[in-house]
Amino acid sequence: MTRREFLLATSGACFARAVPFSPEEMRSFWLFRLLNPAVLHIYPVGTARLHCTTGTRQWIVEGGQSLTLTRTSDPVRICGPAGESVSCVLEIPNVIRRPYSGVFTVQGHGESVLPIVSMGCETATGSIVAAELPVSIAPIEALRAQAVVSRSVLCATRTPRHDAHADPLVHHLLDERFHVIAVGTGVALPDADAHAV
Repeated sequence: MTRREFLLATSGACFARAVPFSPEEMRSFWLFRLLNPAVLHIYPVGTARLHCTTGTRQWIVEGGQSLTLTRTSDPVRICGPAGESVSCVLEIPNVIRRPYSGVFTVQGHGESVLPIVSMGCETATGSIVAAELPVSIAPIEALRAQAVVSRSVLCATRTPRHDAHADPLVHHLLDERFHVIAVGTGVALPDADAHAV
């Protein structure tokens, strides 16, 4: 069992009786909000097939293919064949490239393109912990504490995290400090202003 699996299992057990909650309940998060990307490239990971849907068409991106979206592109929903989470890499050319897992909605937002990822609460908890602490070297007690805090916020606030005014604390942590939800290495961009929240 990896540290992440152990952490997810133990943090879930802490709340099993205290908070009525479905682990499959989805949470939504902005990605790359402050970077204001004009162009976004999306690549499937491994054998993943990205099922893309707009209001007028459907198509599949797989293998070595990529999907390029701009602020003028129609809103696109990206998921697995049955609407489930899918693994892909999101890239702002020459800026950042990150792996994610979830159901994605990508739409124009002013002068930029705005990706939103939806994922289960347990996946979100593990991803937040990985983005906040170096999972491979952080003490297990620190990982547990971060998991409890992250899951508490996710359970206590049922509104989508991509609604900027719904949850200013989480919005600040995920957006202004560049601690985006990342599934993979768990490395977040450094803080320009390392103040405590």
